[in-house]
Amino acid sequence: MIDLEIRKHVECTLEEKLTCVSLINQMINLSRIVRQDGILSLEKIMDTEEDFLLRKGLLLLISGCRRDAIEDVLGTITACSFKTGVELLRQLIIGERIVSIVNGDPTWLVQDKLTAFLGEDGVLWFEDREVDEFRSRS
Repeated sequence: MIDLEIRKHVECTLEEKLTCVSLINQMINLSRIVRQDGILSLEKIMDTEEDFLLRKGLLLLISGCRRDAIEDVLGTITACSFKTGVELLRQLIIGERIVSIVNGDPTWLVQDKLTAFLGEDGVLWFEDREVDEFRSRS
């Protein structure tokens, strides 16, 4: 569960939270890649990734670091970056995703964990969009 002290620094509007949807989709896609091709397949992604925290997290994963070490490094970077609002939210989403890879979480759980950062309204918005996309493919 997210630390309530951190929650104060993550306050942002639903519209700001929804700017993280593409990041969430990218993180869910990483889950699929790891499940299909293994952790080492993330090297190609790491080499082209522009986001520092995601690149660092991928490097730690590929290097075979333990979960607690990855959490310590990413948590310290996040805490010392002094970001707030949607920027902090993005870092928390990335950190959660990297830990989910270490845990071997299934894609549906990764989606639930990451969309939870959007709050109740954001989760409902995301789920409605998923249903609409599914119906349009049927």
